[in-house]
Formats: sequence, structure tokens, C-alpha cells
Amino acid sequence: MAMQVNVSYAISANETKHLLIDGPKTVGNVTGNCGAEKQIISLWWVTETNQTNKFALEFHKNDTTKQFWLAQINVLIVLDPKVYPDVQNLTELHLVSSSPEFNTPVSMSYRCMKKQLLNLTMVEGNTTVATLEISNTQIEAFHDKTDTVFGVAEDCEPSSSPDVVPIAVGCALVALVAIVLVAYLIGRRRSQAREMAQIHRRLDIERQRNQMLLSSLHNIF
Repeated sequence: MAMQVNVSYAISANETKHLLIDGPKTVGNVTGNCGAEKQIISLWWVTETNQTNKFALEFHKNDTTKQFWLAQINVLIVLDPKVYPDVQNLTELHLVSSSPEFNTPVSMSYRCMKKQLLNLTMVEGNTTVATLEISNTQIEAFHDKTDTVFGVAEDCEPSSSPDVVPIAVGCALVALVAIVLVAYLIGRRRSQAREMAQIHRRLDIERQRNQMLLSSLHNIF
């Protein structure tokens, strides 16, 4: 999972800046708490300036609906003034999101490749001060097997590939109907042309017979 935190902060009464903090490429330590109805996983990593940051996910489960979801995100970022000189009177960011997200059936995993934005507030407030951008996400909680393989994924957006087959079949059927209809019209026109030709031949024969009969009568009288 790729992530980035975008924090808005004021450097003066009339000026606001945005602080972009990328998630770690490698994690130094992972801790967790696996309860029956609540599970937490915490990722810890040390920055280049030896500051320790934390990113934690808390999942809840409903045994009645057989669903689990992301109940809370907890982000702790230490702000080193050498790296962020514009940040004044703020030594760390403790951000949280308590909005339920990613409702997923138990024994399945949640997967989403697109970018998603989640609002974050300060722990002691309820005003959005940051956004968490995540992408290439696949998560699963309450995994009751001993392996480390994700369960069958439930995607945030239905894949468009299954629609390709019925669309292709529908187009093929439309093309086939059109071909059959054109062939029928051509055949029908040719059949009508043959019938008309036969009628003309019969009329010509009848006309010739009438002329011969008239000629014979003329010779007799």
C-alpha cells in the first residue's frame, strides 16, 4: 500500500502551506493486537533524522453480518524542524480518522488499486486538517487461517473485464442478425426478379401464340 499525508498548516495569519509526508518504503517494526471483534496493526519506522513515526489501522467485526471494516486510522508523525523549518510551535502531528471505511465480508480481503482520499483530524479536534492518500491497497483482518495469503479480494470498483464478454456476444449477435437480414433481402429480391422474368416470358409466349392465332384466322378469311 502506498500512502501520503497532506497536512494544511498556518505559517502566519494570512498564509497557509501544505506539508506532504510520504509513507515509508520499508517498515522498521510491526506490532499487532488480534482480538475476536477488534484487531489493530501498527507500523513503526525511523526517519533519516532518527525520528520515529507510527501508522496504525484498527479493524472491527460484526459477527451477525459477517463483515469487518476499517474503524480507525491513527497517524503519528514527528516534525523535525531541520526538515520542516516553516512549521512553528508544532513538534508532532497526531492525526486520526474514525470514519468507517472498506466494509468487507469476513474471510475476504479488501482491494483497491486507485487513489483514495481519507480525511484526518487532530486527535483533540474534529476539524479536518489533513488528508491521507492511499493507493495499491489490499488489506484483510480477522484472517482465521495460518497462512499469509490474502483471501479472495473484493474490489472497490467492479472490474470492467466481465462486461467485455456479454458486450462482444451482443455485438456478434447484432452483426449476425444484420448479415442474415441482408442475405434474406438479397435472396428475396433475386427471387422476385426470377418470378418477374418468368412472368414476362409467359406473357411473351402468350402474346406470340395470340399473334399466330390472329394470323391464321386472317389467312382463313
